[in-house]
Amino acid sequence: MSQIWEINGLSLELDTEDYETAQKYKMALEKMETEEKALKKDGSAGEFIKNYSLLFYHLFDNLFGKGTGEKIFKGKYNSRVCDEVYADFLNFVKNQ
Repeated sequence: MSQIWEINGLSLELDTEDYETAQKYKMALEKMETEEKALKKDGSAGEFIKNYSLLFYHLFDNLFGKGTGEKIFKGKYNSRVCDEVYADFLNFVKNQ
């Protein structure tokens, strides 16, 4: 049965015990890992923060549909907020 992840005023449905959802989850994490490896660590701090934040925008877009990252983060690029949301998401998945 699907579970609802509540984050920043959004209700997002996810059932990690469903085959298709499990495959989508796996692929989203693999894409994130590939993007993370390509993340440039040189350059300005601001550029790094934005690109780091985009890892999470893309992850949630890949899992829940295009535009979800924008809705979760409200267009802001903040590495601390991204880490907090990601930790909350992983806890939600773990509890399923």
